Parts: sequence; structure tokens; C-alpha cells
Amino acid sequence: MGTRPVDLIVANVMHDAVGQKSGAEDLMHRLAKALKAEGMKNVPPVPKLELDPHEVARTLLCRIAHDASIKVVFSALKAASAPCSSSDITEGIQAVLDGQVRRS
Repeated sequence: MGTRPVDLIVANVMHDAVGQKSGAEDLMHRLAKALKAEGMKNVPPVPKLELDPHEVARTLLCRIAHDASIKVVFSALKAASAPCSSSDITEGIQAVLDGQVRRS
């Protein structure tokens, strides 16, 4: 949990995504080179990898939830029509606990 600014979180996620893509491409190039050096014929070309913006968006949301201030987290929850305050969440937890007691 933290209080990192959202712009820093976004920059870190974007750099991480590009770094992972570059690392995977580099690994595939080294593997293709090693296979060719071992005498394998018809080594397929290394495909160009694409970053999935939906996957990056999900990562952004997770990192914001973990690293941003609670005010930002509550704003994101509100935008998703989820409980968006400490009291809303406390009420939800209590409702679940009450339901468990009734079933016992």
C-alpha cells in the first residue's frame, strides 16, 4: 500500500510492459540463433510481439489499487460503481457477517 502519484504508477507500468515485450523478443531471437547454430534447419522467424492494451489497463488498475493513495482508490471504485468509502465497505462486510450468522 502506498501513496505514489498516479502518473508515476502509469509510467512504471508502461515501462514494465515495454521491457517485458523487449525481453521476450530478445529471448526468442537468442533461442532462434542457438537453434540455427545447432544445425536446425527451417527455424521459423521470430514473430513481432504486440502489447495488449487491455492487459496493460488491468495491470494499471491493479497497481493503482495497490500503490496510489486511498483517495484515488476510492475514486476508482466509485467510477466502477463499487463501494467507494470506508463506511460503504464496512457495511458490506457487516452484511456478509450477518448473513453467515443467520445461516449457522
